Amino acid sequence: MLDRILDKLQMLEPLSAHDRDEVLAWSIAESTAQRHGFILRQGDRATRCAILKAGLACRWKMNRDGVRQIVTIHYPGDMLDLQHFLLDKADHHISALTPCDLGWISYQELRHTVDARPAIGRALWRDTLIEAAIGREWLLNIGRRDALQRLAHLLTEMSMRMAAVGTNTFQSPNELLTQEDLADACGLTPVHVNRTIQKLRTVAALPERGATMTKDHLQRLTEYAGFDPAYLHHLQPKTVASLA
Repeated sequence: MLDRILDKLQMLEPLSAHDRDEVLAWSIAESTAQRHGFILRQGDRATRCAILKAGLACRWKMNRDGVRQIVTIHYPGDMLDLQHFLLDKADHHISALTPCDLGWISYQELRHTVDARPAIGRALWRDTLIEAAIGREWLLNIGRRDALQRLAHLLTEMSMRMAAVGTNTFQSPNELLTQEDLADACGLTPVHVNRTIQKLRTVAALPERGATMTKDHLQRLTEYAGFDPAYLHHLQPKTVASLA
């Protein structure tokens, strides 16, 4: 569990041996979440932070008509609710997109770590800044790209994020998420997503269901989406960043 978050923090900021020992000494409570199960509900007052050990999770909001919009996807090593380190009440939901393994650290212990080890504080700060950069790209994606480019961009981002943490490096993300989830991340309907996936198999070499996504597939998808990984900053995968 702690090795996963330590790897993420070291991607974000150089850590000393004392910094690493501090993280490895965290008191972690472990739990699991089933697919689409709640991890945090809007309106909750959180006292601890969830760390994603395995699986995919998302932040989402719902309009008054009951339509969901996924606003962030999280990957192994992510701290899911760092903002409640400083903000009192959740303004969105966090749910599991796939079965998830979670660890929990109290905000009290996290405050002690940030006060005692400034490098860890910088890593967490950088993490929140990168998440904001990803949010800006998502806003552009939903607002100014057509459905084909929108879905291609999301699938490319997911492939690269999974590659960066060594998880299902070349498994097509549309094999992991339901079409409803993809629709809610792209501001589309499930029927539109289904048609778009079929078209992407023709125009961008998206592999057939059950097939492995190769580097050639990912390169074609990246080119079609016009994907520039610069907004991922330190979270770019070193092995495939040159494909964009």
